[in-house]
Amino acid sequence: MDNSEKPIVDFNAVRVHFEIIGERTKYHVTAKNYKTGEVINSWFAKEEILAKVQEWTDQGFTIWVSFNEIEEGNDSIEGVSKLCVLWFDIDAKRADKNNPQKKKKSSKPFAEHGH
Repeated sequence: MDNSEKPIVDFNAVRVHFEIIGERTKYHVTAKNYKTGEVINSWFAKEEILAKVQEWTDQGFTIWVSFNEIEEGNDSIEGVSKLCVLWFDIDAKRADKNNPQKKKKSSKPFAEHGH
């Protein structure tokens, strides 16, 4: 995609995301424009998000809607009222994290790491 083209929001995918999260009165949204440094960090109704998501995308924002239930006005860990999902980032031990681990270079089999 060249710089003049703007991504088109896949509203079906957005709706699937909301189905996975489940129905809420308000959803916690964090959106960041990496070029300008501007951040949106607030709570919106689903209809508000659907109305704004293409505009935010056109303005250069990357948008996240929290899977976890977060108390409105308190986006700290203390504000999480229900933990709905956990993400794990498991990396192989290697000197250079910029290069993927090759199977033949692995120092120990996966089972020896206690898994």
